[in-house]
Amino acid sequence: MSDKGLNINYIIACYLGQRRTKTAKSPEDFLKMHLNWLQENKIDLGRVTVVINSEDLNQAKCAANIVAEYKPYYTDLRFFVRMNVGHSYGAWSDAIEACMDKDEHFSHYFLIEDDYLPNDVKFIDYFLSKFVGNVAYVCQLILPPQPGIVRHASISNGLLHGVAVSGMRKMGEQVFTIFPSIDYRDAEVNQVSFLNNLFEHGFDMNDVSDITSIEFVEKSSRTGGRLKTMYFGDQSKPLIIKPIVEL
Repeated sequence: MSDKGLNINYIIACYLGQRRTKTAKSPEDFLKMHLNWLQENKIDLGRVTVVINSEDLNQAKCAANIVAEYKPYYTDLRFFVRMNVGHSYGAWSDAIEACMDKDEHFSHYFLIEDDYLPNDVKFIDYFLSKFVGNVAYVCQLILPPQPGIVRHASISNGLLHGVAVSGMRKMGEQVFTIFPSIDYRDAEVNQVSFLNNLFEHGFDMNDVSDITSIEFVEKSSRTGGRLKTMYFGDQSKPLIIKPIVEL
């Protein structure tokens, strides 16, 4: 797949509910931190899309006001609100499908959650370097195969190739497989399955774990129900994306 003529749609999946962290004084602080970083570092993007997962009208108005403050600094800054169904995976999917519905095409789509922030101005280059053969999605981490668990994007922030998106639309297919889960505990269902449509049509995925260090904040039975930072990848390599939470 060719990567010439980059025109990247940077999609931030945002949640404005209460956080289990001391980093943000208010839920919308993560969004402000994200937009500040992109603005201050003059990241070359075709579009920045902010997707709010919320049914709360006040949260939606708050986010809209924040986005309005930043619009003068961006060539193309978009914003929309959706029900929190499918969580970040559903937000990314809806944003991509909205582009396809309007016949808007991008060379790539960078997908990230609002509580993870780029830490290197050349972060996109690391992902671009891993598109080889039929790879359509490059995430941060793919864990080695485990009994009873299929190969999937274990840390999902990453870069989706626009050629694959356009190809899926031509076949009348949705890009991602999204189950309409609402309970947060069901989010792992979409994490494991969201790339299935791409796999079924001959595309593959890759990760950047051999050329970057990776930090991931997790709360699960493995961490005793506590928020804990996990470390993956090659720790001697650059940390290109970091969690913006204070535990």
